[in-house]
Amino acid sequence: MQIEVPDEALNNFYKANLWHNVITTDRDPQTGLYNQGVATIRYRVFANETVMIARSMDMRGEHLDAERFLEPMLHYQGQEALKGRFSTKDGVFHSAGDYTHGEYAMNHGFTLWGVADHYLLTRDRAYLQRVAPKLVKGCDFLIKERASTMGKPGLAIYGLSPASSLEDVVEYQYWFATNAYFYLGMKRTAQALADIGHPEAGRIAAEVEKYRRDIEAGTREATTRSAVVPLRDGNYIPYVPSRVYQWRHLTEGWIREALYCSLHLAMAEVVSPDDPLMTWMLDDLEDNIFFSWQSGYNVSDYQKRWFERGGITLQPCLLDMPIVYMARNEIPAALRAFWNTYALLIYPDTQCFAEWARSFGIGGGPVYKTSDESRFVIWLRQLLLWENGDQLWLARATPREWLEDGKTIRIERAKTIFGTVSMVVRSEAAKGKILAELSLPKSKPPSEVWLRLRHPQGKHPRRVSINGKLVGPERIVGSDIRIVPGIKELSRPLDLVAEY
Repeated sequence: MQIEVPDEALNNFYKANLWHNVITTDRDPQTGLYNQGVATIRYRVFANETVMIARSMDMRGEHLDAERFLEPMLHYQGQEALKGRFSTKDGVFHSAGDYTHGEYAMNHGFTLWGVADHYLLTRDRAYLQRVAPKLVKGCDFLIKERASTMGKPGLAIYGLSPASSLEDVVEYQYWFATNAYFYLGMKRTAQALADIGHPEAGRIAAEVEKYRRDIEAGTREATTRSAVVPLRDGNYIPYVPSRVYQWRHLTEGWIREALYCSLHLAMAEVVSPDDPLMTWMLDDLEDNIFFSWQSGYNVSDYQKRWFERGGITLQPCLLDMPIVYMARNEIPAALRAFWNTYALLIYPDTQCFAEWARSFGIGGGPVYKTSDESRFVIWLRQLLLWENGDQLWLARATPREWLEDGKTIRIERAKTIFGTVSMVVRSEAAKGKILAELSLPKSKPPSEVWLRLRHPQGKHPRRVSINGKLVGPERIVGSDIRIVPGIKELSRPLDLVAEY
């Protein structure tokens, strides 16, 4: 995948990250396995973050490297137990042998997600058939362990996985983020297995929906039990805690309350990004948590600093603020979080990211933090190409400045779950036009394809033509142009002209 946008700094960062990923990979001399150590200095394999890098490499079309990065967790399945009150290690994805680092229970869910996504982005049936028994075993581990909390219906913990660790917080609690990624891993596994007609797909899919309902019910019950919190406009909203049996605000530190907050429920598709739970969560993060001394940047001059220092936590690439906002169609907020993340973490002389920053301008953790860099690259790709269920969005959240007269946005050979996509958008705004060349998936086309043209002056197209034929007005919704349904022939590139 090639990405070129009207911002040379981003273009350079995109190119540099690929090489950071490659040079940060060690080959185990004993097994021959490739281990992605998620930071060029000091770190070994944290499976959840290694999966972030693998997913980014798959989106780039670097499928061999992605497969190599995932293989250690598959190879060592069941070798180490998850940190928590689990009854067995059989079927567990966590270990990378001698390269294992950290005690993150969520590793299991991330590995299921990453391996299934590798198939969905490659459609490599032979690969999925090889690893399917391991994925099924990993799902069955969660199904069996969940049963341990089902003794009494109505409890807030009903149907959740056993109490376990949360990333760097080795404290056994019923964390919603950990459960969310367990769920997402099972969901993607069911989708991948269904695509090849695997006999276990239906059974796992049924368990997936039960799990989703239990996580959602537990979150709503925990929110009901917690105290309300004030916003800066004087209103009070429910506090959405990060775990069951938490009800006090700003008491547990930034990893528990900001980094792995309940916003991950939207990121992991447990609830809609538009759900009131997520609206309350975002409002609390933006007004309180991100600026607090307990869980944020200790910003007191809020009125002066809210824009340039808001929308992000201390390790921002692990919290999908830009993508949740984009899914909610709140594009200015998405771009604020995107750019503030870049400004916080970038070392412009070496084109690398710090892991996190205790304060602005002071990076912390190991540098060349490949997982955080890769997550940011995924965001860049999603601003340009975003799969939303069975929809494909093109240029949904591009900055308006990128479509000023004479500028071009280009993404070529991008891998999506629908197939390969290329897009070139050229602005001739001074002439009242924006042009687009689109190559859309042919093998597994989405049910809907939309192109958004965020005109630099906020204008909406008055007329659109594709391959010389006018598009009906019902297919133009503000800045959004519906390509599919509409265009039936996708075997050749589409030339689109929007006139203003």
